[in-house]
Amino acid sequence: MSGQQIAIPCVYMRGGTSKAVYLMGKDLPPPGEKRNNILMRIMGSPDLTEIDGMGGAQIVTSKLAVIDPPSRPDADVDYTFGQAEIDHPHIDYDANCGNISSAVGPFAIDSGLVKVKEPVTRVRIHNTNTGKVFIADVPVVNGEVAIQGDFSIAGVPGTGARIDLDYSGTSGAVTGKCLPTGNATDTLTLESGKTIEVTVFDAGNLGIFAKAEDLGVTCHESKQELDENQLVLDSVREIRGKAAQMIGMCDRWQDIDKVSPLLPLVILAKEPESKNEDLRIRMFLLNKCHPALAGTGSVCTSSSGAVPGTIVNQLATIASPEEYTLRIMHPQGIMPLHVASRSVSGQLWPEFLKIQYGRTARKIMSGQVYIPNVEY
Repeated sequence: MSGQQIAIPCVYMRGGTSKAVYLMGKDLPPPGEKRNNILMRIMGSPDLTEIDGMGGAQIVTSKLAVIDPPSRPDADVDYTFGQAEIDHPHIDYDANCGNISSAVGPFAIDSGLVKVKEPVTRVRIHNTNTGKVFIADVPVVNGEVAIQGDFSIAGVPGTGARIDLDYSGTSGAVTGKCLPTGNATDTLTLESGKTIEVTVFDAGNLGIFAKAEDLGVTCHESKQELDENQLVLDSVREIRGKAAQMIGMCDRWQDIDKVSPLLPLVILAKEPESKNEDLRIRMFLLNKCHPALAGTGSVCTSSSGAVPGTIVNQLATIASPEEYTLRIMHPQGIMPLHVASRSVSGQLWPEFLKIQYGRTARKIMSGQVYIPNVEY
């Protein structure tokens, strides 16, 4: 290629409470080091400001989505999520993002990858990070993705058209089973000698649940307050590492940030405080408090409530474990999810029939992103 810069087609979209650069795989080199270097250059990472790229310098904006034709017959598109780390040169593919997932369906429709059907176009999305398929039901008006509507989500101003996502097919997304330890709860002993009861649960993404009160957290704190509480952050990192070590993700718990920076997530949970909520949480990603609640973190949280004895099942208001709506209070408001399941003989966790939540998404910009024409 000649010229000072390389132009790469892209679309910049908000999905739920996150934003990402969406690209077609055909416009990039094959997966590997060269692709990763180009993606990092697009985002402007590593740099704490990401001033020379599209990243936005936040966990919820330093994200990418690569879309390809389906590689399996039960999907309409393949979707690969990448988290561009801000402080060091790495694109993490270990997990999916449930918020960025919500704009994959609209992107696929706008790109002509799926046949449009009104009033709702169902898009079956194969997430290559986890090897699981989830469903997006996208509203369509006059042949194009509907944007305007009266649905609101905590953490995004205004309203939009509701996109329903069903993650019931994502059980065991990371480890292959919902309860990787085989137990509803396990006990971790911290270096201080303190013991912590945790649930290790895997649906949508891999999460570690602990009672907020065990770490002195009230679930009224802001993200900034928790990010400035080094004692809490150190405890979260240790819980994350020791739970990961327990299920074989790392040999030494201290190495978890090198081995797997993104997963497992850590969710601190507390019982509800009003009739308008069913559970309070603070979620930690990359050892920082999430400003709201990750979509896949909400899937993991809500579905774990269907299993007797888990941390969420102990604390949440759940009328019937077979079918319920869980209203999760996070730092920016409430996120409701609908869960339906049926028990499986000889198995601690059920078969999930529905793990559904609503999001809004919107195309912000489409065009080309430019990166310097150097050897990547």
